[in-house]
Amino acid sequence: MLVSRLMITLGPRFGLMDLPSARRVHSRATARAGGIAIWVVFVAAVAIFDVAGIFTPETGDGRLAGFLAASGILLIVGVFDDRGGIPALLKLGGQVLAAVVFWMLSGSNKEVLAGFSISPWLDLIVWVAWIVLLINAYNLIDGLDGLCGGLAWISLGGILLAAQALQVTGDRIDQVVIMMAAVMGFLVYNRSPARLFLGDAGSMILGLFIATVATDLVGRRTVGAVVLLPIAVAGVPLFDVLLAVWRRSAKRFVKKLTGGRVVGLFEADKEHLHHRLLSRGWSQRKVAEVLQVGAAALTILCFLPLLIGSTGWALVLPVVFIGGVFFLRHVTSVELIQSGNAIQLALKGPGTGPKRRVAYMVLDVVLLSLAWALAFFTSTKVSSNNEAWAFLLSYGVAQWLGAVGVLHLVGAYRIIWRRALLVEMATVFWALTGLGLGIGILVAASSQGVESAWIVMSMALLGSLLSSIAVLVPRALGPYVSQLSIRSVHSGMSAKGGRVLVYGAGDLGVLFLDYLATRIRSEDMAELVGFVDDDEQARGRVLRGFRILGSGADIARIVRERRIDEVVVAIDEVPPEFISDLQATIQSVHRKVRVKRWSCGYEEGERVVERGVNSEEATKGDYAGFGSGI
Repeated sequence: MLVSRLMITLGPRFGLMDLPSARRVHSRATARAGGIAIWVVFVAAVAIFDVAGIFTPETGDGRLAGFLAASGILLIVGVFDDRGGIPALLKLGGQVLAAVVFWMLSGSNKEVLAGFSISPWLDLIVWVAWIVLLINAYNLIDGLDGLCGGLAWISLGGILLAAQALQVTGDRIDQVVIMMAAVMGFLVYNRSPARLFLGDAGSMILGLFIATVATDLVGRRTVGAVVLLPIAVAGVPLFDVLLAVWRRSAKRFVKKLTGGRVVGLFEADKEHLHHRLLSRGWSQRKVAEVLQVGAAALTILCFLPLLIGSTGWALVLPVVFIGGVFFLRHVTSVELIQSGNAIQLALKGPGTGPKRRVAYMVLDVVLLSLAWALAFFTSTKVSSNNEAWAFLLSYGVAQWLGAVGVLHLVGAYRIIWRRALLVEMATVFWALTGLGLGIGILVAASSQGVESAWIVMSMALLGSLLSSIAVLVPRALGPYVSQLSIRSVHSGMSAKGGRVLVYGAGDLGVLFLDYLATRIRSEDMAELVGFVDDDEQARGRVLRGFRILGSGADIARIVRERRIDEVVVAIDEVPPEFISDLQATIQSVHRKVRVKRWSCGYEEGERVVERGVNSEEATKGDYAGFGSGI
């Protein structure tokens, strides 16, 4: 505690200050020297206890020396980053160097992992990947008062309990206790409102220590430990890292397709787990406590199989599955909408351009090849006739060529798949299935003496099913993912919210869906009912999971039958009288129905360009919705 208090005074003198900014959640300048305090306390305590004879590192064990050297590297890298920032690749290089130094100096069990012998080079790769992963996991989660330090303390406590239950002894146990004490002394000054921050130096050192000590004490003993250890010691930070990589990769892909500024994987954002909970109106302390309780429960759950054997697995697997579904449904809305956008843009309107149509064809050729290759290898494993592989191979090639041809015959490359009807999906499925089974029946009837009819028909059935899945799943995934995102964001709204109908199912209507999916909460919308669009060919189709119910001429009937409370016009460049005429038409049915105009602004250089409304109302961003109040 004394060292932490000293760092509050020395931090400003060293230039280690965290200033408020758009990305920060704190409102006053705070010292970033907590990591130095933890490192100094740990090193001093280890030295004092060694001299006093309380504990002494085992002879020939270089793990403590490895940690001290590696943490010293991270301390230097972190201090420079905390002072003024360093390039992301240079920071990553420092992390890799620290991991390699630890591996070289640790000198123990370099050829054994979970009871299996491995080569030293493979051990090095595993160590470096594991250490760098946890360093960045704790570095990214360090965004709220008390959050990162509290999560680290919980992880160390779980490791200590698991090691004691497994009857693990040695000086590493003492080192865990010392580190927990050092972190606790820091947390006294890191509770909200914090007077001292960890800084990048501190979060990276904690990630390094947890990665190394967890593996030494628990992780190398069983295969189950290797599988569950990452979740047990860093479940919440690792989940946040997974979401960040998923989210930023999807954004990069979308930006490349739309010609916007490509977002780097290491570029910071305000969409981490703690930011999302803060956006719900929670305090920093409440967010930290909720995530820490979740981390503690996850640690206990994951260590159960190590402590009680197979019974623990029976408890863990169902809970992990249910938890995964819950998080997918309620937490990953931002990632889902970005993924939906990426899939939609990649598969949007195959008939709108020759290049896109060719890309579709190439994708289908590859997927169909994989489907029939899998069916071929499965059939050759079942077949007892070793000479029949050439016959089955030629049969598989014939089926593959037929599948490629039938996609052209049913017009698969003329369908705008983001508005595909169920009947169009079914047409592709039955065409591929009917062709596969038809060719299979003909070949089976003429294959006597070469291969049994049962083997041929099983290959036909399996290949047809796999080819249908390969062709249709990518086309259907985008609308489903986007719909799931919107449902997860806007489910369970307040009773005062209304039922909304959108007029316009074109590109602006798609942007409106994106806008809804990025809003964490909306008090004005209880349910998006669907769309209307004046394109007669659009009627009955589905746009990202929401049906196009009719045209503008049907809007009065739809408002009455569907009990609509608000109509949002998502059409670009409509004349002023259009809105007034629409309002009059709707109020002839129900006078309380509101009509609102929705448009968007987009950024061009340093200027926000107006689209349909006053540009002064625009919110800057690549696409920023406004004007509707939804």
